[in-house]
Amino acid sequence: MKKDGCVHCENLGKEVYSVASVPGRIEEDEERPLAGRAGQIHDKTLSLLRYKGGRLKREMVSITNAWPKPIYYARDKRTEATLKEISQLWNLERLNKEISNACVVVICWGAKALYAIRLVKKLFNRDFAIVEAEHPSLSHLNRCYKSLADTAEKRALDRICQFARKVKKNAKGLLS
Repeated sequence: MKKDGCVHCENLGKEVYSVASVPGRIEEDEERPLAGRAGQIHDKTLSLLRYKGGRLKREMVSITNAWPKPIYYARDKRTEATLKEISQLWNLERLNKEISNACVVVICWGAKALYAIRLVKKLFNRDFAIVEAEHPSLSHLNRCYKSLADTAEKRALDRICQFARKVKKNAKGLLS
């Protein structure tokens, strides 16, 4: 485990935050958030977004999770935290502390992240914008975004571009 014990967070203190739902086995193994395939999609999607005129990169974004403890099927027989777990006061206080006062925009990657961030904003009277985004999993992209590109690599990129356009639309001008 990292010295700070935090496998669920990275780059805290930025203006833009990415909040995913929960770290999994790969995040636990690599000791960083969004480390697996969803992390690759997250990073590529960020690179297609602009904030204050510049392209976003992982290093420019604070990353955390709605639930800090790794959960994965092989060990836990589930892959997500429950809403009851996420809404525990200690967890919301943790999220509030991790989201710095410099935060302007929070991109919520999935319903659980959105749920947690809405609670934090309401309970702690926080003043940041929330951007709703779907979970950046490959299965979700393949199911929800169609592509007629002629190679698997081009289809994957096309789906990520479609995904990024939806995030931009949901950002209502905060991200371009």
